[in-house]
Amino acid sequence: MEGQLLHTLKSDPLPIDQIAISPDSQWIATAASDGMVRLWDQQGNLRGEFTSTSGSLLGLDFNRQGQWLLAVAQNGDLQSWPVTPEKERLRQLVEQGCDWLRDYLATEKQPAQTYSLEFCQPTGN
Repeated sequence: MEGQLLHTLKSDPLPIDQIAISPDSQWIATAASDGMVRLWDQQGNLRGEFTSTSGSLLGLDFNRQGQWLLAVAQNGDLQSWPVTPEKERLRQLVEQGCDWLRDYLATEKQPAQTYSLEFCQPTGN
């Protein structure tokens, strides 16, 4: 198998023990034996660091949506860290809430009337 080296992730001072790639291939997570977890973007830039409170990790993975990084420690603890920036998580939460509420705001009049919430309108951003 031939290919071109795209990036080298530098994980000082300890070597990488675990690696996980997000479902959308946007993020790479690595873990070292000291429990230090690092989050990288697809260009190889370090975007975040998390420390396992339970030391060395046995497993590292993303949830199906790629929004959470999950780790299993040797003592059996499951730890999770958010991957998505807070502003994006808030936008997604509002979007999900608006979808859920879309037809909930109806009166008992016949025919039913629906109402829109201002913050559920597209902003164009």
